[in-house]
Amino acid sequence: MKNVKNTVKRARRRAGMTQRQLAEACGTSQQQIQRIEAGAQTVRLDLALRIARALGATVAELFPGTKAAVRTLQKTKKYSVEKPFSNDPDVVREMDNAGVDVDFAAWTLKFRLRGGDWMQREISSGDKNRLSDALGRGPGGVGTDRAEFFVFTAGDWETLVNLEHLVAAHQLFDSPVGQVLANTDNDTGTDTDIEDERYVVRVHLAGVTEPIGFEVDPDICDEDGLGGQFHELIEMLEPGPQEEEVFLSFVDVDGERAWFRIAEVAMIEIPQWVLGRDDEDEEDGNEDERSAPQSTREPVA
Repeated sequence: MKNVKNTVKRARRRAGMTQRQLAEACGTSQQQIQRIEAGAQTVRLDLALRIARALGATVAELFPGTKAAVRTLQKTKKYSVEKPFSNDPDVVREMDNAGVDVDFAAWTLKFRLRGGDWMQREISSGDKNRLSDALGRGPGGVGTDRAEFFVFTAGDWETLVNLEHLVAAHQLFDSPVGQVLANTDNDTGTDTDIEDERYVVRVHLAGVTEPIGFEVDPDICDEDGLGGQFHELIEMLEPGPQEEEVFLSFVDVDGERAWFRIAEVAMIEIPQWVLGRDDEDEEDGNEDERSAPQSTREPVA
């Protein structure tokens, strides 16, 4: 559980407001104001700005840790419109530790526990990064195979997940305006709005009837036809994963990372298109670029 120091409670009392009044002024719940004042969760930047406006204060005054975090980051990083600081995981982590979530995306953790169905819980960007560190970011995630709990705040719930029973996880994000960028079926976890079946990797879990489909980008290979996340995945799994490798991992076309406990994976199907091994394209001299299939209809005169 977090313990973020802030001065929201002091500023609210100084303004003569109750938690309910502050919540109504900011368009949130009294329970969330309670958690924020207790330092039990980080605050999304847009909500932090609304709280500061309602209390006649600045975000830096309400969350003092952000001052030091910004100064440190300004010395070591350079940002612009083309390279916003919210895209930098180091910035997100530093500001999250200071109590403010500056990631403009709204994250959802979709996961499956052993013997259960898929579940979805909202998750902060800071907790998302902590889970990435716990499970590993590469094709062969180190992860954990002991009774270790991952604790994060999901709405009104403090959630503790035993990673030993975590079978699969997928981090999904919405755009700042709430547009869903990853359209998935809540029951099976399979993509329901896939543009091109040639680029769908299918993961079959033990004891589960339907595979889980992920639309992905093709591997960018070197002159020898090697390289890319799925080539590395095959290279890692073919001889048998090492003892310390508990989870495998890859990124889908939307940049959302998925993990699977290796012991629970029955089969993985990777299209030759993704691996850059399509013989017909090589004979025709076509480049292996990710594009939708060409129409077979006759041109209109």
